[in-house]
Amino acid sequence: MIVDDEPLILELGRTILSKAGYRVSTCQDPAEALARYRDEWVDVDLVILDMNMPKLNGRDLFLRMRHLKPQLKAILSSGFGLDEDAQGILALGFLGFMAKPFHGAALVRKVEETLAL
Repeated sequence: MIVDDEPLILELGRTILSKAGYRVSTCQDPAEALARYRDEWVDVDLVILDMNMPKLNGRDLFLRMRHLKPQLKAILSSGFGLDEDAQGILALGFLGFMAKPFHGAALVRKVEETLAL
C-alpha cells in the first residue's frame, strides 16, 4: 500500500511496483488509508508512507497502523530527503527510507529489501 497526497507519486509508485510483479493499492487520503488498512491489514505486506500529508502525517498514520499490526513493515518517503525530522520518525520502527520522486530500480530494490526483513 502506498499512501501519499500527491497523485503523481501514487501513480509512479503503482506503475513501477506493478511492473515488478507486486499487487499495489494506493491511497491519497491518510484517513481513508487507515480505514482501508483496518479492513485489509492481513493482506498488506508493506506500507510506503509519505512523511508530510494534510490531516494525518506519515508518523501518526504509521503508529495507528502498527497498533493494528505490530509487525507492520513500512518505508517512510519524503521529497525533503533524510533530514533530522525524517531520522526521528524512522526511529519509531520504519524499516527504510525512500526519497521522492521514486526511481524504478531503487524503489523495487528497497521494497525487496524491506520485505525480506
